[in-house]
Parts: sequence; structure tokens; C-alpha cells
Amino acid sequence: MKVTEERRHERPDASIEPEVIADAVDDVLGMELGRSTRADIDRQTVRVLVHLNLLLSGRLQATRDEEVRALIRVTFRLLDLAKRPTHDTPAFEAFAYAQQVAACTRDALAYWWGGKGTVGG
Repeated sequence: MKVTEERRHERPDASIEPEVIADAVDDVLGMELGRSTRADIDRQTVRVLVHLNLLLSGRLQATRDEEVRALIRVTFRLLDLAKRPTHDTPAFEAFAYAQQVAACTRDALAYWWGGKGTVGG
């Protein structure tokens, strides 16, 4: 069987590891602006964005739950490339963005796991 054939039979969320995602979110939410370099902020943001995209590609997209749909709308606004920090963005804005991405990822994971998130809060 080819690798592409094997992947077709996998569940869309088969590679989601909740503990790994929770650890990544905790790392970002535990960061302190005054103790984090811009490189640290950027690295942790990318790490959490990968997890968030993975969560969004799974079963969350198929839900009709209005709270989840609201989370998805908020998340897609965050993922808009035009709204992401650039190299010229001040560190405090990149830090705030990382915190927002981590909060959305935490909520997406909670919904993915069958719980409730804290959309907007």
C-alpha cells in the first residue's frame, strides 16, 4: 500500500495529540513579555499555529454548534496573513498575537475534546 493510500484511510484528526497541544498552549500563555525574546515569541507562535491549523482541519469544521462556529470565525480572522505580525511589528504586539492564538487553540482543543471553550474570553 502506498503512503498516499494509507493517509486516505486515516481519520482527519488522527495526528492530534491533545497533551502536546496543551503543553504548547501552556508554554505560550506562561510566557512573560519582559523575559521573552522576539525570536522566542515567534517560535512559540508558529508552534501553536501549527496545532491550531490541525485542530481546524479536523472535526471542528463539520460542527453546527454556534459557539464553535464563532470560535472558527475568530480564529480565521487571527490566521489572516494580513493581520499577522511581521518582522517590523513591535515585540509587545507579537506577544499579544501569540497570546490570542494560544487562547483560540486552547478553546479549539476544548471543543475538539468535547468540552466548552471560552470564546472571546
